[in-house]
Amino acid sequence: MNETTTTKPRRLRGSGRLYQQYDGGYFWTRTYHAGKPIERSTKTKNRREPEAILKKHLREAPDDTPKEIRELTCETLLDDLLCEYRVNDRKSIKHLELRWRLHLRPEFGDLLAARVKSSDVTKYVDKRKQAGGANASINRELAILRRMFSLALENEKLTTVLRVRMLKENNTRTGFLSSKDRDRLVEACGRAGLWMRSLFEVAHTFGWRHAELLGLKVKQVSLTKNTIRLEPGTTKNLQGREVPMPPTVRELLVRCVAGKSPTTPCSATTTAVR
Repeated sequence: MNETTTTKPRRLRGSGRLYQQYDGGYFWTRTYHAGKPIERSTKTKNRREPEAILKKHLREAPDDTPKEIRELTCETLLDDLLCEYRVNDRKSIKHLELRWRLHLRPEFGDLLAARVKSSDVTKYVDKRKQAGGANASINRELAILRRMFSLALENEKLTTVLRVRMLKENNTRTGFLSSKDRDRLVEACGRAGLWMRSLFEVAHTFGWRHAELLGLKVKQVSLTKNTIRLEPGTTKNLQGREVPMPPTVRELLVRCVAGKSPTTPCSATTTAVR
């Protein structure tokens, strides 16, 4: 007569093991950390309890992360980012400090960096949106958070990088000038002076920022090449820019730079113009 034998199904890898050292004795758990077995008594002989105790022991696996990484806070990560901004002469450092102080620090400042999860970032975004924050503003804050953690990884202060998902932004521009409104502005700027008229024309033609226009010097206007040049480091992305001058812009700037030294601001003229 053939005998049938039954075998217990093997436990999945990483799920630990339960065993008795002898019949009627306590159940013991065996878990592994870094390839080494860790054996602990369950202090019970009841067959129904050891499974729950084994799961508890699996959750309590020792953390071999270095102490300096475990105790690192997000506030400390910011110090490295500020240092990077200063080294690279980033003009937006004031905006960085303001966004951190107003929005990021209250939520992340005291948190241990190694414990921050993507779900914490999601909760932060939800809270900011409920408070009326625009996607573009929230994205600037998320970019700060993401760079803080990636820089910490580069500097070997963290072993994993925080995944940060950016929000979709609607960059559609609205509020373009009608020809009637433009004519009114041209007239008003002409009454204010030559440079105001020129400033408006350059801004309307190229869409340059306020600081770029006010910082324009005579040497940046080349009448021989018929171009205007913005020097590297003076624009938002710190890259230089050179554009050809349309007839109206050239006519106005010729009068602005006439008789002035190369380092003189173009805004030195105040003569009224139509």
